[in-house]
Amino acid sequence: MNTLVKFGIVMGFTPVILVMLTGQSRVFYSMSRDGLVPGIFSDIHPTFKTPWSSDLLFFVFGAPFSAFLPLSIVGHVTSIGALFAFVIVCAGVWVMRVKNPDAARTFKTPLVPLVPIMGIL
Repeated sequence: MNTLVKFGIVMGFTPVILVMLTGQSRVFYSMSRDGLVPGIFSDIHPTFKTPWSSDLLFFVFGAPFSAFLPLSIVGHVTSIGALFAFVIVCAGVWVMRVKNPDAARTFKTPLVPLVPIMGIL
C-alpha cells in the first residue's frame, strides 16, 4: 500500500509541476515583451506559437531538481509555489485597486481590501 500511495503522490505532483513550469514561461514571456527580462524569453515557436525557448530553459533548470530531490521536498516546493502565486495575485488586486482606481475592470473583487488581505493571510 505504501508504494501505491507514493506512486499516486508522484502522479499528482507531475501535472502540477508541468503546469507551473508552463505558466512560468508565459509569465517570463510577458515580462520579456515589457522589457523586464532578456528578449530570449519572448521567442515564439513558428509552428506551435508558444514561448519555446523559455520552456526549454525552465526545463533544463527545473528537471534536475524534480529528478534528484527527495519527493517530500519537491512536494513542499510545489505547494509553496502555488500558495505564493495566490498571495501575489491577491496583493496585485489590492495594489491595482489603490494605484489605478479608475481602470476598466471586467471583474471586480468585492470588499477590497478585506478580500485581498484575507487571501494573503
